Amino acid sequence: AGILAAGNRAMIKPSEFTERVSALFEEVVPKYFAEEEMAVFTGDAEVGMAFSKLAFDHMIFTGATGVGRHIMRAAADNLVPVTLELGGKSPNVILDDLDDEGFTKAVAAGVGKCFLNSGQTCTALTRMLVPRARLAQAEQIAAAAASKFTVGDPFDPASRLGPLVSAV
Repeated sequence: AGILAAGNRAMIKPSEFTERVSALFEEVVPKYFAEEEMAVFTGDAEVGMAFSKLAFDHMIFTGATGVGRHIMRAAADNLVPVTLELGGKSPNVILDDLDDEGFTKAVAAGVGKCFLNSGQTCTALTRMLVPRARLAQAEQIAAAAASKFTVGDPFDPASRLGPLVSAV
């Protein structure tokens, strides 16, 4: 929205791992936007790499750190400014000043935050740091909390996670 509000054209290359969403973008975007306003390009990683080598005025990428490195290198050849919003290693730190109830709530909440939006958030927790003396307790709590999450239809109240793009 910010791109369009500033009067710029948006050229979008969705992830090759989300084929149905990409197809939906290809179908819907031309119905509401002129090609000079917004265009969608689909394809595999080779298309993405070719896309990143274009001499844009500015490129924005949201995704994996490894891919972000490739995009930065490709953009550097054309001196294209790049904004990267990359996944990283977001720790969940739980200190030792909690009583058992507070510790249980903190660990269980951490597991919930890890699975938020099927783990597809920029600050998705990737690890939990707990006092060594409470590691076994944290593992039991985390396992119990994680076992309550089921994969399925995000609109089904019995499911706690939407469909996953990949096993990775």
